[in-house]
Amino acid sequence: MMYLLSGYINKLIYALSKRELDHLILLLIVICSILPTFMAARMTSTLMWFFLLYIIAARIRLYALTNKVFDHSLMIGAIGYVFCLGSCVLFDIIGTKIAIFSDYATYFARIDSITMLFCSIFLFIGFKNLNIKHSKMINTIAATTFGVYLLHENEYIRPFLWKTVFHSAEHANDSRLILYAIGAILATFALCSFISYIYNKTIGRWINALLTKAK
Repeated sequence: MMYLLSGYINKLIYALSKRELDHLILLLIVICSILPTFMAARMTSTLMWFFLLYIIAARIRLYALTNKVFDHSLMIGAIGYVFCLGSCVLFDIIGTKIAIFSDYATYFARIDSITMLFCSIFLFIGFKNLNIKHSKMINTIAATTFGVYLLHENEYIRPFLWKTVFHSAEHANDSRLILYAIGAILATFALCSFISYIYNKTIGRWINALLTKAK
C-alpha cells in the first residue's frame, strides 16, 4: 500500500515547508507513539505508522540536522537499544515474583513505543552518517531489506516461521537461546533476502518499468 501511495506522499512532503513538516511529524508522533506508550494500547493502523516513518526519513534526507546531539546518534541509538532489551530481561525477571510484570515484558520494546521509535531514528541517522565506501554487495543486500520485512512480518508467515519452523516458545528456557535466536534470525534473513532479490530482478523490475512509463 505504501508503495502505491508513495508518489502522492512525496507530493505532500514537497508541498509542505520545513516548519509544517516538523509540525506534522510531531503531531503524528504524539498520536502514533507517545499516547500508545502511556496508554498501553495501539491507536493507529500499520499504514499510519509507516506513513510516520516515511515522512521522518524524508525529513532527515531533505533537511540538514544541525543539532550537535546528532553527532552522537549511533551511541545514543545503541544506548536506547540496550535500554529496550534490558527492560525486557528485567521485567521478565521481576515477573517470576510479580506476575503482572511478565505481561509487560516488551512494553518499551513494542514497535510503536516512544523509546523504540527514537532508538530507531538515532540508529538510522548514525548509520547514515557513517563514511562507508561504496560496496556493490552491501547495496545489493540493502535493496532486499524492505522485502525481508514484508515477508517475515506477514501475518500468515510470521506465526509459521516462529511457531512451526523454529518452535521459538519451546526454546524460551534453553541455555543456548541466544545462539539459537541468532541462527534463526540469520536463516530467516538469508532466505527472505534471496526471495526479495529474485523478486527485484523479475517482477519488481517489470513493475518499475510500468510505473516509469506511466510517469
